[in-house]
Amino acid sequence: MRARWLFLLLIFGSMIASGLGTTAASPRPKNKEFRQDLEMSTLLQRAAEYYKRLEAAVVYYFCVETVTEMLHPVPEKHKGFVAFHADAKGWPSLYPKKTLKNEWVYDYQMLRRGKSVQERRVLLRENGLEKKQEHASLKIRIFDYWTMAFGPNAFDKEFQERSAFTLLRRERIFGRDALVVQVEPRPPIPSNLMWGLSWIDEVDSTFLRIEFSPRSIRNFFSLERKGRDLHAVPDTTIQIEFAVLHDGIRFPSRFRIEEAYIADDGERFALSSIDVAYTDYRFFSVDVRVNEKKGP
Repeated sequence: MRARWLFLLLIFGSMIASGLGTTAASPRPKNKEFRQDLEMSTLLQRAAEYYKRLEAAVVYYFCVETVTEMLHPVPEKHKGFVAFHADAKGWPSLYPKKTLKNEWVYDYQMLRRGKSVQERRVLLRENGLEKKQEHASLKIRIFDYWTMAFGPNAFDKEFQERSAFTLLRRERIFGRDALVVQVEPRPPIPSNLMWGLSWIDEVDSTFLRIEFSPRSIRNFFSLERKGRDLHAVPDTTIQIEFAVLHDGIRFPSRFRIEEAYIADDGERFALSSIDVAYTDYRFFSVDVRVNEKKGP
């Protein structure tokens, strides 16, 4: 199964600003709602400008990519369910009888021009053993991923009209004040749109963290199918953090997927997880050019 993403980001949810405790004639709730709408309008405009810069950026860098994969056995009480489902053939063999941990360290290279992205990896270490494998591929077994760089297309002007945004709260993250925004798609849902929660820097409107809704990934149906085999529902976590700032653009510092399920009796169990850390960045080029269209 392949979960592919080029840093898009999106976000989900809804928040109700109600006037509880006040009368319908009181102007205070309306003023509060007006201020929130005005704040959201400003935020969306600034986020769209930052996303436009990301789209125009020419970026070339190296970093160390440390990938840790955890695989867990199917819980005993769910094995009987799986055995009775024809759809389950194949996927249970991906999971070990005992919890298994693997770690790979790569020298990772990324070149991005517009929508063109080129990746290259050199495997440096595998489970603590020194390697020197050029043009290496990822060895993870359950999920796959592409470059975690750049940002949420829900904030692109083209997609803003196709999404519903709600300002939830303020939080402190990486020493920065952030606005937490929930994004949900408006039907019909574009096939390339991903949504969820987004932490946006209150000062420069850069993206600090993204939590995707698992329903926004293209192969969510496969998780649902596994869930049916297990008599459970998917409760997968997908998160990207952008703690590295260079020339006004944020780059990923951590990417994490946890494949988990909630059983009929309410028990939550995980079958796999991927934790990726990006460190020791070496930048060769971060060139941002935004060309405005000129009128006739």
